[in-house]
Amino acid sequence: MRLSIPQRWFYIWITITFSFVHPTYTQAGVTWNRLIKADDKPGGKASSAVRLLRKCSLCLFNQDNFDPDKVRVVDQQNENIILRMPNPSIDGEFRENKLYDAIRTAVPSWKGPDDSEIVVFNLMHRWAEFEEYVVEKSWFDAHPEHKFKYFPQLGSLLPSTWVPGLLRKLLYKWDRHLLLRARVVVDALHDELSTLGEKPKIIILHCVSGRDRTGFIDGLYQMTYNEKSYESVVKVNQEVAGKPQDFYSRNSLRWEALRLIEEGYSHVGEKQAVLDYDDKDTAYFQRQLSVSKKQKKH
Repeated sequence: MRLSIPQRWFYIWITITFSFVHPTYTQAGVTWNRLIKADDKPGGKASSAVRLLRKCSLCLFNQDNFDPDKVRVVDQQNENIILRMPNPSIDGEFRENKLYDAIRTAVPSWKGPDDSEIVVFNLMHRWAEFEEYVVEKSWFDAHPEHKFKYFPQLGSLLPSTWVPGLLRKLLYKWDRHLLLRARVVVDALHDELSTLGEKPKIIILHCVSGRDRTGFIDGLYQMTYNEKSYESVVKVNQEVAGKPQDFYSRNSLRWEALRLIEEGYSHVGEKQAVLDYDDKDTAYFQRQLSVSKKQKKH
């Protein structure tokens, strides 16, 4: 999409203005959901209305159900492991068997939920994914030996490539325009991984499909703590997702890569190379898909 300079400035102004009203809009959404939901318990009288709305949105946006192929190890320290995966709540029900099977696939040595602490980092937003949020939180409330952590993510409406250099530099340190607190999430992930508990930890990072917001946080984590380059994490996210990430997550990842470069993380890449990089390189994805199909045949 090509916009004129005045159109881009108008878009920047709208995005920054929206970042100020966002908390109000979010609370309004949560209140509306609770009004039609009647209570926070799945199966209430109004839950059918929420489920119907959710199914409509699934049809509109074509979001995937739980796909075990999207489960990946993010990082590991001692016996603590971070995994990324899709949302294990399906059709208004928390599928713990899906969760356990996914963990066993990624970590064959895992002994089971009784011998470990499961810590979930939920990236879904209560306004958009209220029922899934409630279902999962209810399960963790009923299992206090495990932990539920809520870090809602939306993503950036503003492409960094549209912003003039001076304004871009000012926005690096101000993440309000990203409509998220991604740096807080990756620091909390690393702190959780580094802290030893009575039992080994399985730390689950997920949004709905396990590819867009999850891929963004995974990518930022890899650039921040594992010295990965921006280009490499974009390619990994394409491989896991099976396609380029959504517009908002790709915007956010590039913004955070540029911030890290500004702060001296040279391994992320050169600033101009990050700005010029095609983060929607479908040709690359098609090449990888072709290689994957050949491997499966053999």
